[in-house]
Amino acid sequence: MAEVPGERYEYEMNQLLACIQQHIPFEEVEIATIYEDGSSSSHFHVIRDSFLIYKQLLHFAASSLSSFAVDYLLFCLFSLLFNGLYGTVIANITARVFSACFNYEVNRRVVFKDAQSRRSSFWRYALLAIMILICNTLILSFFVYILHWHSLLAKILTEIILFFFSWTIQKTYIFTSHIKGAANL
Repeated sequence: MAEVPGERYEYEMNQLLACIQQHIPFEEVEIATIYEDGSSSSHFHVIRDSFLIYKQLLHFAASSLSSFAVDYLLFCLFSLLFNGLYGTVIANITARVFSACFNYEVNRRVVFKDAQSRRSSFWRYALLAIMILICNTLILSFFVYILHWHSLLAKILTEIILFFFSWTIQKTYIFTSHIKGAANL
């Protein structure tokens, strides 16, 4: 557990996540709370400690938002260039390839601060990107071709649907160097 990053409440959350990710069993045990110096309250600072606990998810949301901006702008541009029956699908696939490359680098360096080599994570990320591209295209096609929604609105809803799925897979299976130390326990 000494390899798990964080301080205070952030460490506690990271420790629980590391145990879950590494399939380390744990159980809840009730203990008596003893406050130092006669203080009878928690030292939990709602804003600061909540930010520390959810920092990685917030960084991922910012990364996803910037990747979405790249994806959406390219999708709009390619939608103008590719017409016809499958124009939306071609525009989506082309935009996703560019935004996936951008997203991989931002998530590897900034969000998950992954210390492993690109070779270790790139192919897992590429497989996820292909899987998400397929799901993305199927969902988008359903909204556009079956429900007859406008493609730009359908694109936004499709991205929202896939956001949490992508975060979970990346944190658990792709960028894992932040929990390697816990695996040795």
